[in-house]
Amino acid sequence: MWPWRVFSAKPVTIVERGDDRVALWLAPGTLTKAPPGFRVSIPELAAGIWPFSDWRWYGGRLMIWQRGDSHSTYVSWSDEGEFLGWYVNLEEPWRETPLGFDSTDHLLDIWVDPDRTWRWKDEDHLAEAVEIGLFTQGQARRFRREGERAIERIEAWSAPFDEGWENWLPDPAWPLPSLPNGWERL
Repeated sequence: MWPWRVFSAKPVTIVERGDDRVALWLAPGTLTKAPPGFRVSIPELAAGIWPFSDWRWYGGRLMIWQRGDSHSTYVSWSDEGEFLGWYVNLEEPWRETPLGFDSTDHLLDIWVDPDRTWRWKDEDHLAEAVEIGLFTQGQARRFRREGERAIERIEAWSAPFDEGWENWLPDPAWPLPSLPNGWERL
């Protein structure tokens, strides 16, 4: 979500939902709505200009969010089930709505390989967003600090990284969920 418009909608299956954490499964082949290729230039993003298209999700993604965090951790698999690594998505804390969970992306991310090496991702996207006024320098510093907090967890190999999620398997009987009516409304 962006404050002015939905960016993408992904129907998921709830795997875990407690007082301190939510985990959602985005199965391969799930029909989602998003800009073509999930790509929009930073100026188009700031202007709120993008079309929606149907997009079949590729690979599997388990999205884990700890309450209060300004990031979530994705465990990622290929379409064939091969574990690819972790993706730390810097974002606003998830907000529960009648249709699911909403968040606003902060553009800066961290990729963690299966061997536990990590790297920043999309630093140029955040810099461009600051340059055109989508985010302030202060917000960008706050986003990076949140990323550094996540990196501390990565380097300490603490939750959720040390919990064996890379070996987790979804129930094969789970059906592919579909988007509810009204998915495009704020």
